[in-house]
Amino acid sequence: MECILRCDRTLWKCRRTVQAVVLAGCVVLAGAACGPEAPEGWGQWQHEGDILLASSAPRGGKLIAMYDFDAAIPVYENVRVGSFVLYTATEPGFELLAFDDAARRSYALPNGVGLALEVVELDSGVAVKIEGQILDSPGSRKTLGTTPDLHAHPEWQVAVPVTSSQERYRIRFRLVSESQGYESSDVYTVTLVLSGNGQAS
Repeated sequence: MECILRCDRTLWKCRRTVQAVVLAGCVVLAGAACGPEAPEGWGQWQHEGDILLASSAPRGGKLIAMYDFDAAIPVYENVRVGSFVLYTATEPGFELLAFDDAARRSYALPNGVGLALEVVELDSGVAVKIEGQILDSPGSRKTLGTTPDLHAHPEWQVAVPVTSSQERYRIRFRLVSESQGYESSDVYTVTLVLSGNGQAS
């Protein structure tokens, strides 16, 4: 009987040790993914290549779009109608910055912030389609979504005559907050370049 009791106590201690080790491991993993000391860059590129949305100050300031806007975005022939051809692309999309990046003065947006894209200027034939709504004139605006669920992939469009020799087109936009506490962003310029079928690659 005494032997059985000693064995039970030993097994109980073993179970407690295993549970402690498992719990410690879970805490470490949770801390790495969600804690205040998340590793640099963790979660920032959920969809690598997207335009990251953030603000210039914690829970306020000016809206920011983080992207290499010097790089031209290729659009590809989608359809021809008569003497016109439509080029489109669904990259880049819009994604939220996952963690604060104080070194670059960029901060993750809290929950409940609604954001919209507003067209400021665009070349003839250029448009952007968001959830079925086409923005093709200065001042046109469409909601991208609300944090933390915002993740949008618009369709960048260029409609040109088949005989057109122009290869690069621009659209300028800014981000507008639909919630209090945030200023509209600076104006950003996206350059679209026709790709394929003899056009620039």
